[in-house]
Amino acid sequence: MGNLILASRRFAGNPIGTARTGFILVVMPDDLQTRIVGILEKISKQPVRVGSDESLFDSGLLDSFALPDMVSALEQEFGISVPDSDLTPRKFESIDSIGRYIESRTS
Repeated sequence: MGNLILASRRFAGNPIGTARTGFILVVMPDDLQTRIVGILEKISKQPVRVGSDESLFDSGLLDSFALPDMVSALEQEFGISVPDSDLTPRKFESIDSIGRYIESRTS
């Protein structure tokens, strides 16, 4: 079973499956998260000990020099192509944001 991640996207009304707060739960498959963490450990050469929503840049796991290497590894691992315009830290800020990005490129 995947890890549950609280997304901050608000909806009008109360769609099925959401709490009255207006937040929705998003599930990232464990295998996707495991593969992302493996790439991060390879690129950073250190264990990943951050929450899935914590900044990889603030934690020191990634910096602007390591970002292209990580993106290249993601492209190879997941068979995606990341355009240069997407090569920004904001898109790859956390394990969650990387997972969402990969899912958007593979669906």
